[in-house]
Amino acid sequence: MSDRLADAMTERSSTRSQQADNVHRLRLALRVNRRFFADFLAAAPPSFALGHVAEGRTCRGFMALHLERPMPPAVADAGFQFGHSLLALGGATLVHFTFAFPGFATYTALVNPASALVQRVLTTMADGGDYFFLMLDGNGLASAFRSELQQEDLAGLRTNLPPMRVANTTEAAYRRAVDFIATNLLAPHDRLLDWVNRQSLEHLDPDADPMDLRPR
Repeated sequence: MSDRLADAMTERSSTRSQQADNVHRLRLALRVNRRFFADFLAAAPPSFALGHVAEGRTCRGFMALHLERPMPPAVADAGFQFGHSLLALGGATLVHFTFAFPGFATYTALVNPASALVQRVLTTMADGGDYFFLMLDGNGLASAFRSELQQEDLAGLRTNLPPMRVANTTEAAYRRAVDFIATNLLAPHDRLLDWVNRQSLEHLDPDADPMDLRPR
């Protein structure tokens, strides 16, 4: 996150929970909803989606990143720094995620907490105590990462869930806030991910139309 964005969010945010986790790569087979993943792949990168993934019989929340350029294997192997916060900006409430890959790039995602999909997936993450990241780079290579939430991190996520559930941010207010942040607050080298698959509640269930994903 840029210093300008951090300063602005501190001034404008009434509820803010920020943490940075080292998130490391793993290699295992995961199950996703085929239609959800097809829609995600069809969107132009760089993009971001929230969804559900199955590990065996267990359903977890996941965040998916589709990057616009190839990522060196050494960067993927090193993992990344992840952070989140709940922001209030110009009458709109947004959930803010950062993904910092040292020596490569920092990506930002902004989603609307009034979305039923956002609330459902983040509740799954808080209840399950861990979550997955799926990343597709510019060469079409998929990587999976896992983060187990520590108690303090769970407290931050769970603290933010009640205000998310009463958030009433409209699509227009969300769009204005995203445009303002992109224009005025992001550092020049930071990339804003386009939030896609926003209306895909019916395609969340990985067992409804299962597809095995085998990251490299």
